Amino acid sequence: GQSGRWQICAEVAEFFLKCKAELQSRFPDFKIGFPAISAGAEGVVQLGRERAFRADDQAFLEQAVAAVEAADFLCLNATYRNDAELDEAIAHLKAMRQQQHYKLLFITQFNNQQSGGSPQAKGEQALRFYEACRQVPGVGAAFYYAISGPGLDDVALRMENGRLTPILTALTR
Repeated sequence: GQSGRWQICAEVAEFFLKCKAELQSRFPDFKIGFPAISAGAEGVVQLGRERAFRADDQAFLEQAVAAVEAADFLCLNATYRNDAELDEAIAHLKAMRQQQHYKLLFITQFNNQQSGGSPQAKGEQALRFYEACRQVPGVGAAFYYAISGPGLDDVALRMENGRLTPILTALTR
């Protein structure tokens, strides 16, 4: 999917299983997680400055069930633009915990990706998400997107000039 989109979710599963087998043949102690799953319906989504196709998350999991079962852990993404979508992201995390109760979960990316808006509110939302992760058993870690980067001052924790953003200040209060 990196240079285009997967035609069907089963292709992702097949690719994952091949890669996992190859890596574990060389590194038997490696733990390998299933790539990040984002909540939502099928369609085209805006990811920062990029547009991408996404499959419905439940259909994706159903079609990739062999890979999900073979994975040592599962990765999730959680993006939102407002408090209502944050509530949905938290609900999705809890639903995935119920559905995949036997797998360790890692939140490999979360944040409010809305351009503009209150940095204070974004920090408070990030804090709410972190707190929700702490309350859900089996969450190994949650990683905020992004620390810094060109053109990401609206969503990052640190500006390109090295100054901390109000998002980080609100997140760490």
